[in-house]
Amino acid sequence: MTTYVPTDAYDMSQIVYNIGFANDITLAITDSTYSFMGGGIPDVLQNIRAIISKDSYNNNSIVPNIDSITALNTACRTLEKTIASSWTTALNPVLNALDTYVTAQTGSSFRNWYNASTDNRTINVGNSAGTWSGEYLYFQKLWRQVKNNELIVVLDSMTNTTGSWAHTNENSSMLNEILLETPMAIRAGSTNNRSHNIGANPIIVNVLLTHLSGSTEVATIHIPANTVAGTVFPIVSSTTGSTNKFVSLSVSSITGGTDGDVVEFWVA
Repeated sequence: MTTYVPTDAYDMSQIVYNIGFANDITLAITDSTYSFMGGGIPDVLQNIRAIISKDSYNNNSIVPNIDSITALNTACRTLEKTIASSWTTALNPVLNALDTYVTAQTGSSFRNWYNASTDNRTINVGNSAGTWSGEYLYFQKLWRQVKNNELIVVLDSMTNTTGSWAHTNENSSMLNEILLETPMAIRAGSTNNRSHNIGANPIIVNVLLTHLSGSTEVATIHIPANTVAGTVFPIVSSTTGSTNKFVSLSVSSITGGTDGDVVEFWVA
């Protein structure tokens, strides 16, 4: 029986980058808010129709010219109406095929395999904070559009320095934008230093969780002393007693812990 080796994380990061780049181009073609040629192709087609209409009015065109003007306007308008629907889904089969490919190799979906639990399951997005930006952000947008769920990405990180807790990165919270409600979890330790376990003192984390509707819930998570780095603690709402789905979280308070301890907040 053939044993398949999962695609190296570096190579997969390049695949993700290129699909994201393709989606970036797709949006440039179809999105009127995009800063490409003053907008997307629909805007360009509208400009052509406006110019032709102005010229035909100013020049008092004869019938043959009117017929050709009408044909040009019709061609532009037809493409203008259809390009968005045809292009915005053009990459969907590619993303689905990638998901199938990873599942065949690993037995897990792309989302669940590349969950940053080990170095070889971490997409390298080009920064130590783990923020998806640039072409990686466009891949994330495409994934959300096609799969209707969020990729497993880091949301925040807190570090204990001589007894005081502060955000690990300059960003105060939400290192990655979440648009769909999703379960969340805390991971003990740092993705950037997987060998550093939690120290001799337990940690208590209180978080405020927000729904898409704007309503909120609270949760308290207890992390025992000496917890092994990478241990996952699902965020269970203290309000409802269940692992509900949310679009954002913020740390209300964090106490305990030992110098050098890190806790990270993730999509689950």
